[in-house]
Amino acid sequence: MIEFGEQLKKAREAKGLTQQSLADQLFVTRQAVSRWERGERFPDLATTKKISTILEVSMDNLMADTALSTVVEKSPIVENSITKKIILLLYAFIATSFLVSVVDEVSNIGFFIKLEKTPITLSTFILAFQAIIFIVGFILALRGNLTPKNIGIITSAFFTFSCLYTIYNAYDAINDNYKIFINHELPLTCVILVSRIILIIASIEYFCKNKHTKLWSIILNVLIITEHVILLLFTGLAALMFSTNILLFILVELSEVLIPVLIVIEVITLNKKRKLANSEKLSLG
Repeated sequence: MIEFGEQLKKAREAKGLTQQSLADQLFVTRQAVSRWERGERFPDLATTKKISTILEVSMDNLMADTALSTVVEKSPIVENSITKKIILLLYAFIATSFLVSVVDEVSNIGFFIKLEKTPITLSTFILAFQAIIFIVGFILALRGNLTPKNIGIITSAFFTFSCLYTIYNAYDAINDNYKIFINHELPLTCVILVSRIILIIASIEYFCKNKHTKLWSIILNVLIITEHVILLLFTGLAALMFSTNILLFILVELSEVLIPVLIVIEVITLNKKRKLANSEKLSLG
């Protein structure tokens, strides 16, 4: 089997171009071309078409035995510079929001009224891990390594820690007042847990395994938006009643707004790339 990287190198050398000269015409780095030829990465379909034109070789020959779906799954989902900047900002703001939450928990700076210094608990570490998850996402996006699989790992890891955070808060609430928790908080806690377990499965199936993508993309979009809207309503009510620092509340809860936006953008972008790959496959076939 002749893979894309081998075919690209063969076509480039036949045209008498160096990696640098090809990179200059594509407005990418020489390292990017080198990674393509080694099979470590793939250009997006638009760039592949440009390569086809520059090297005067058909897309069919250039792709050889490499499936277009493989190109999509092994390349970053975002190639558009504007969309990439938006995603970078979203990862940065979400990570910052979690870091502010950690600082608030350990320094007692007044998100809600506190009578004494709050000890560092398991919830503090969970929030810190969630911040790290989105910092990693930011770095991957910055380096152009935000592939569907990496997004699936980041998203499923976040929802896993969210489940742990929910369970810990439920345990804490039971210790404080068992009856109030059972009568008022248990139903919402159960709904959130079930929702996030489904979101973990959906993230793995959609981003990592590329299975039943239409179904899982709908579940991801609908569930993540619905869940965060409900949580924002409850936390917003709590802020009006108990918060002593509205600005801090906004910073802490910023992630509840931005995480659904980030995931929806990633799902829509990947959907478009997978559909384009399927249409190109049909046209090449």
